[in-house]
Amino acid sequence: MSLSIRRWLEHGLVMVIGLLLAWPVAVSFSVPALLLQGPCALVLSRFRRHPWSASLLHLVALPLLWVALMLEITPEWYLALAVLTFAISGNAWRERVPLFLSTKATLSQLQHIVPEKARLLDLGCGTGTVLFGLARLRPDLVLTGVENSMIPYLIARIRACFVRNVQVKFANLWQTSLQEADIVYCYLSPEPMPKVWQQFCQQAPAHGQLISNTFTIPGQPAQQSFPINDRIGSCLYVWQKPKDRA
Repeated sequence: MSLSIRRWLEHGLVMVIGLLLAWPVAVSFSVPALLLQGPCALVLSRFRRHPWSASLLHLVALPLLWVALMLEITPEWYLALAVLTFAISGNAWRERVPLFLSTKATLSQLQHIVPEKARLLDLGCGTGTVLFGLARLRPDLVLTGVENSMIPYLIARIRACFVRNVQVKFANLWQTSLQEADIVYCYLSPEPMPKVWQQFCQQAPAHGQLISNTFTIPGQPAQQSFPINDRIGSCLYVWQKPKDRA
């Protein structure tokens, strides 16, 4: 069984066990069990050290479902919401990569790390926060982003029409060549980082650098790190391509 399937099953068990724990209390005090299931699932999720985003989703998922059932919303709205959610952040399901937006403080630090006239490739560029922020701060750079969630891609693609040194492609990051990139930037999640490192070592040029926002690579200490003083405690990690992989 793959790691992703095991994690999905674990999240499902957290929801079910949370409901089982909430049920006796709900019966005793005559309150809806779904309203108590959220806090129970939140505690279980934190005990399992899930990311805060997943824990908060456990807190509200079933209570929101209960509210929706009480409102008798027509099924067409659920379908529309599902399609919209997939178009905005389909990678959260496909690759366990939510849509993260880099902060202004991160951009302020990143502009000093990237070498002059470098070619930067943003893997999973989202709406283009990094691309267009750097285009403004560092007009000497050649900036390319890849994204395969439709709505973020369309937003970034439209924005790129008005910026000369930014290009945005609709592509899967695993099918994107890194051979022309001096800098590979990513802000993904812990799940894909080992695979990103493997791809970087195999494809990046000998002088290439990998810069990851927040997420590290297991077993591969970064050569440099730059803590960011922002509201979410970001940190930029920098790796050089190993000489034996050049």
